Amino acid sequence: MNIQAINNTYYNKKPSFRSWEREVYSAKKGVINRNNTCFFRDGIFFEKLTKMLSEKFTLTPKVNVYCYGCSDGSEAFSFIIKMLTTLEEDNPKKFFPVIAKDIDNIAIQKALHNDYKITNDEKFSINQFTENQFERFFYQPQNTKNNNSEQMRVRVNTELYDYVDFQVGDILKDYKNIEPKNSVVFARNFWPYIKDYNIRTGFFKDLYKHLDFGSYFIIGDFDKRGIGYMLQGNLEKDILKTGFRPTEVKNVYVKSL
Repeated sequence: MNIQAINNTYYNKKPSFRSWEREVYSAKKGVINRNNTCFFRDGIFFEKLTKMLSEKFTLTPKVNVYCYGCSDGSEAFSFIIKMLTTLEEDNPKKFFPVIAKDIDNIAIQKALHNDYKITNDEKFSINQFTENQFERFFYQPQNTKNNNSEQMRVRVNTELYDYVDFQVGDILKDYKNIEPKNSVVFARNFWPYIKDYNIRTGFFKDLYKHLDFGSYFIIGDFDKRGIGYMLQGNLEKDILKTGFRPTEVKNVYVKSL
């Protein structure tokens, strides 16, 4: 996850009609990073997560949210959109801005340049999980033509950009800048690319020590499957060994008393 380590690499951007995909290769290590994302990937997860966080932080005036491995921002925007449309939350802005970081500067530049194409399935999911509020958050630029009938070019409305701060960052080092108290740390679907077991588990221990009680750590299904596929043990057990505890939402852990 070291940013300098991806110097002297070459890039391959694959066309995709399901999501944005991009692989970063190293001549020595092969694929060292992969961006594969879309809006409301795991939409039910965001629905359950925002409801839980709204309940747990009811009396908290400010919640610090970090999204590492944010790719082009689709995940961070999905969280923001869902929080803004969650009826259980009276003050969604207390969760903003989301600090969204990725080691891949090209992914961050894509987010900053508001460069998005979505599928009809993505649009359907956005409407499904926001009570048909797609047009509140997205618009199609005038005089633009879709190059492929399965995709449409869209822009994210300014309202969402006001609630996110995109940066290049390496979670293995940057975790020290996370506010320990009342924090939610997304780190989803990139752990199999950190192939050194000791580095990975050492980070989980360091993050647990850094965070205060009541803060959350979030991984993804791909993380569990990928680590298992590589025969590197059980990722959830490695996380639980540090002291984190599972919550009612799958892949979400909390530092509890």
